[in-house]
Amino acid sequence: MAKSSEGLVVLILGVTGYIGGAIGVSLKKKHPTSIYKAFVRSAEAAEAVKAAGFEVVQGTGNAEWDRNVVAKEAADADVVINTADADDLELVNSILEALKNSVKELPILIHTSGTGVLADLPTGGFQETAKKIWDDSKPEDIKAIGPNQPHRNVDLAIFNAGKEDYFIGYIIAPSTIYGVAFDNPGNRISQQIPALIRASVERHQTVYGGEGTNVWNNVHVFDLADLYILIFEKALSERARGKPTSSDPYERFYFGSVRSHAWGDVAKRLATILYGKGVVDNDKAISIAAKELPKAITVNSQSVSNRGLFDGWTPSRAKLEDTLEEDAVATLAQLGVR
Repeated sequence: MAKSSEGLVVLILGVTGYIGGAIGVSLKKKHPTSIYKAFVRSAEAAEAVKAAGFEVVQGTGNAEWDRNVVAKEAADADVVINTADADDLELVNSILEALKNSVKELPILIHTSGTGVLADLPTGGFQETAKKIWDDSKPEDIKAIGPNQPHRNVDLAIFNAGKEDYFIGYIIAPSTIYGVAFDNPGNRISQQIPALIRASVERHQTVYGGEGTNVWNNVHVFDLADLYILIFEKALSERARGKPTSSDPYERFYFGSVRSHAWGDVAKRLATILYGKGVVDNDKAISIAAKELPKAITVNSQSVSNRGLFDGWTPSRAKLEDTLEEDAVATLAQLGVR
């Protein structure tokens, strides 16, 4: 597999972010002979990205200009990995158009969505709808996701384009991601758990929304990176054969889900950690109105990653509850709290 990646041009969007950084660094280690280009908006971020061994594609911060820059680079790339924004439809459409006009035969797109696409109402409670566990190995499940769900309009654009034969497209939808990506050239912490920590520090009280019984799946950031590498290698094999394994784009959708947690339980574990660090006033977690917290930690999202497991994905990293200390330390450092 390493030979098939030699000299390939891999364009990564979002390498200064948490997911993109972890994927980019991990992919470079596994396939060091590829050429890695990273789109970066700021000059300050560019220095860190260069130091990590990526070629920088410099943006400006102007959305239209940057889309044109990305499109030009995408047309010259063998593989485009988008971890920048799961909701930027204009960007994705410009990438798809660029791939249609690519100078490469059968370019590859690996796009990042999220299991927020399964979200229900933000009540902080376990709802009847949460009993449904969505299975990525069942195309009928993926087709049944409502068109107005988060990220869904972008996913549908890729599915529709994937019915044509000008590129090989995959979508990966991570669940709650945890763990610190220490080698990232940019952001090294996730979103949901740090958001709960920040909300607790602001109140000097660890909190959760509503009943705290709402459930999500989770995945360690480096197990997730392994899934991206697996899909990268699978897509390269398909490209060598001249076509994807399946002609149905809904069979090229993967959840990144390993275990599950209720957000109230996470808060209760964090309460002890945060109290021990002197940033909250007691070691208990209390309920507040769900609307006072980000929606991503007050809704339910349940999925199973059978497709990845069938393909040989073997998640092996520490459980979420065993990395909360690590996440807390990194988040508090970012806040300037010790």
